[in-house]
Amino acid sequence: MRFGVLGVLAVLLFITHAQSTENPEDKYNFIFSKRPTIVVSAVVHVGMMGFSTKDYKLNFMQIQRHTESLYRIIIPNVEDEMSYVRYFMRYRYSPMDNGLANIESAIASYIQEEYLRGTTWPNEIVEIPAEPFELLLHKYYREAFSHEADFENRYVIIAIAPSWKEISTHISASGGYVPRGYRWKFNGFPTNVWIGKGKYVIMDLTSESVYIGPAMTDIGIRSPLSIPRLVDFPSNSDGRKVQFEASLASTIHSAASHLFFPDINFTPYIASWNKIVVPIIIFKNHDQQVRLNEPLLYQQIKKLFYHDIQLEILFGSHNIHDHKHLSMAISKSVRTQTSYELNSKGQYEKVARQFLDSKILGVELRRSADGLAKLLLDGTSLPQNTKVLPVYVFSLHGMDPELVVDDHQLVAAEHDFVVVLNTPYEGISVPLFLDKNRVTINGTDTTRHIIAGLALNQGLSLPYKHFSQLHDEIQFDYSWAIGHLPFGAFGKTGETSEIFLDALRRNAVVSRIHKGVDHIRRALLRIDDFSQRYLHGVLDSADDLSSWLEEVYQGKNLEENPLLYTNTVDRLHTQLQGLNEQLSNISASLRVLKTDVAFKESQSFLFAASVFETYSKQQLDEADTRLMCCNIHMTPPSNALFYAAIALGFGTISITFPGLLIIAYYLYRSPFISGAQARRAKQTTKPLLG
Repeated sequence: MRFGVLGVLAVLLFITHAQSTENPEDKYNFIFSKRPTIVVSAVVHVGMMGFSTKDYKLNFMQIQRHTESLYRIIIPNVEDEMSYVRYFMRYRYSPMDNGLANIESAIASYIQEEYLRGTTWPNEIVEIPAEPFELLLHKYYREAFSHEADFENRYVIIAIAPSWKEISTHISASGGYVPRGYRWKFNGFPTNVWIGKGKYVIMDLTSESVYIGPAMTDIGIRSPLSIPRLVDFPSNSDGRKVQFEASLASTIHSAASHLFFPDINFTPYIASWNKIVVPIIIFKNHDQQVRLNEPLLYQQIKKLFYHDIQLEILFGSHNIHDHKHLSMAISKSVRTQTSYELNSKGQYEKVARQFLDSKILGVELRRSADGLAKLLLDGTSLPQNTKVLPVYVFSLHGMDPELVVDDHQLVAAEHDFVVVLNTPYEGISVPLFLDKNRVTINGTDTTRHIIAGLALNQGLSLPYKHFSQLHDEIQFDYSWAIGHLPFGAFGKTGETSEIFLDALRRNAVVSRIHKGVDHIRRALLRIDDFSQRYLHGVLDSADDLSSWLEEVYQGKNLEENPLLYTNTVDRLHTQLQGLNEQLSNISASLRVLKTDVAFKESQSFLFAASVFETYSKQQLDEADTRLMCCNIHMTPPSNALFYAAIALGFGTISITFPGLLIIAYYLYRSPFISGAQARRAKQTTKPLLG
């Protein structure tokens, strides 16, 4: 019994001692600090094309120092909680002018060719297709930096600044027409920044800017002030140059926090599933066929899951009228939202929109899970350790032409399913704008929305949303809404950028770290609770034991302190050391971008942390039971008998007191009575003698 209590006390004091340290090199810093922090060093490489020419020269080392001093740390959120992982950011700016002249010449050639075709441009602004130039820009980046060791794994921002003066000279030399300027067009959307197919983002700091964002508020709107343009910051003004560098640093940081190291929407497949089955079931209220691009679905969905997980995709279609509970759920989940939105005249007007509340719909889907399982699997038997992740596609005709799901989307993701809305309308108006034009979303583009929903289910956040710890709220930046992405109204491609796929793999690691540390902290909280109930008096006088316990585990003469060196304490201590070393290894793997290695290590860490919590709870419960027994056996004898004896004594005295008083009085009076009797006898006998 004594060993068990002291063992728990030893662990508790050991933890308390470890929590008190502030040394970042302390080997127990990961787990035992008040806010465990796993620091991961991360690098964003900024390739600068056109910033070292005579028109505009940047001091790359200076802007690098400015960026790192202003934006040092990124802390992602995990399911609305601050992550235990902190990214310690380093930004590297490098010139890459090897392809600058070719880019300027290619832009001039495109403008000249379009002019010869008779193309006219509103406002004298040429819109250039971004896709072929993206491949060209990435080619020049590879040529400049492919010899570097970390080339394949790095995150890249390609910032270009073609000289409009050089472009105009090229056009004039060929006798062409020189417009006022140019901007890019990706997937039909005008832009000056877009997310690339690989691990890179492209931004043009010379081209014309665009307005993009929500129509109901100014939060998150990208304006000409969001992405800096060289023409707005003359190179002959030192003050303006500093403003440009500060604006560029802010843009680079925004890209890093929204795209490269984003928040985690859901913790993806925490359990170690060997196989994931994705049944895509269409429930429709009509007889028309709903077309899906099945090869593209399989190709893209496979990328969303870890490579060693077996994936099976099932397809099925059913009439929703055959399932009355689903028909009722659809009717029940229809809601109306009223808002005031800007119209094309710049005036606010009242707009009412209908949408499907996915939360209400989800309640019915979960309630009917058993019945839906037969439809989802269609008699397929599943092996053990298999996860079923259903995608419910509701194809609804004859409803409101502008019907959408939550947040003006056509998809909603929960941790256990995905809901997608399919309608026959290709131009559903949503409260977003691009320049002066309202934005629409395609209700028939179901394949893309399925891919987007599964990506969100696996942990990705929308790239234009990010939780700010400083403001304690979600903030938006629609600068990152266009590119190779399946999300939202601006994502017209089913392909997913390598940026998001890499984030998914890293999110799987971060999620396991988060859950594992939660296991450990729950165990520590139980020990704290145990100490408050049983060991408070001991801890008050235990200040001298911390270093002694360190000597027990860390010193050279372990045999001098055999009392605390029990099997339980030894095992707990060993487990804690192992968990801490595992976290250290995961951090090292993430630091060198070995995500596959970090994933396997995080699996082991999560399992070990779960075992530690279970074992510590078992030991505390057993100690709790033994201490309760001790309270019964070691309780001081009752005082009832003592007080009963006193009461009995007083009762006896009260009963015998009168008799005792008479006896005492008799004893007191007996000498006097004897003397009086003698005198009377003497007086009586006197006459007889005389």
